[in-house]
Formats: sequence, C-alpha cells, structure tokens
Amino acid sequence: MNLRPWLLAGVLAMVVLPAAAAVPTDDQVVRLQRMMGFEGAIEKVINDQFGEQPVFVAMKAPQRECLLGEMTPMMAGQMSDAFKDLFGDEQTASEWLAFADTAGGRKLMSFVQAGVQASMDGKPAPTPEAALGDMNAEEMGDMMTFMATPAAKVLERDFPALKMADAELETFMVGAMARCGIAE
Repeated sequence: MNLRPWLLAGVLAMVVLPAAAAVPTDDQVVRLQRMMGFEGAIEKVINDQFGEQPVFVAMKAPQRECLLGEMTPMMAGQMSDAFKDLFGDEQTASEWLAFADTAGGRKLMSFVQAGVQASMDGKPAPTPEAALGDMNAEEMGDMMTFMATPAAKVLERDFPALKMADAELETFMVGAMARCGIAE
C-alpha cells in the first residue's frame, strides 16, 4: 500500500485541536514557529500587506516605523494564539518538537518551511512528491511512526484564523496612530 500520497496530502491541511490539557507554552510556540518556517513571517506579511498602501506610503518614515513597531507585537500575539489553538496542548507540541528532531521530521519540516516561504513570496508551493519523494527508509520509518500518533492529527486541521474583533482592531489602530503621531 502506497502511503506517500496520504502522508503528503496530510501535510497540506491544518486545523484547530481542542485543548485537552494545558495549552502549549510560549517557549514551545516559538520553537514550533521557528521549526515550521514562520520566523520573520509577521514582519514580511505586515510589510507586504501594508507597505504598498497609499496611506502608508504617504506617512513620514518615522511614522511608518512606529506603526510597524506597534503592529508587529500585536500580530505576533495573534499568531502565537493561533499556534496554541492549532497544537492544542503541551503534550502535542512536545511530540511535534521531538518528531522534528528525527530524520523524517527534519525532512517534513524542510518541506513545510519551503511551503511557508513560497506562500510569503507569492510563489507556488513545492509539490509533496518533489519535496518528500526521495525519503530514505529511516525518514519514512520516522514519518510512519509519527503519523500513527495522536499528535499527527494536527495535519488534518486548518490553520486557525487570526482572531481580532473589529472593535479591538479599531481600538488598537486609534491608539497606535495616536502613539505614532498619525492624524486620521
């Protein structure tokens, strides 16, 4: 039975796990984000999403820097919460971190990182076959062992949406604009 298509397709989908125990720690979240290639993603997304907007371009450089400085920690908090929702609990996060230290885990994380980078760059994601098709026996064994664990269910889930109510966003933006000396 060829499990590669199933394994490879599963890598492409992520959804929220219900919290069964203590949520992942902040340290685990940072390590998971780094492991999956999300380090620096927030700054890139903010720059890509807002950097070309006419209202942003019209600001003075210190105002733009200030506003980016305000937005980055807010978005980092949102991303951290999304990762906590996705992985659900400390045990699941620990199992993912341990898996990432295996040969198969390193291979999978390399694929995930390439996909995240392609997404941030607006390029097509690498195909699972191209990225994982040359797995050796050790890597495949690591992957099969991990896929049999409850922690692998993370692959069946969608990545959680960043959650900020319109009112929260409005309050944040009003405060950030005031702190950065930006008139409405």
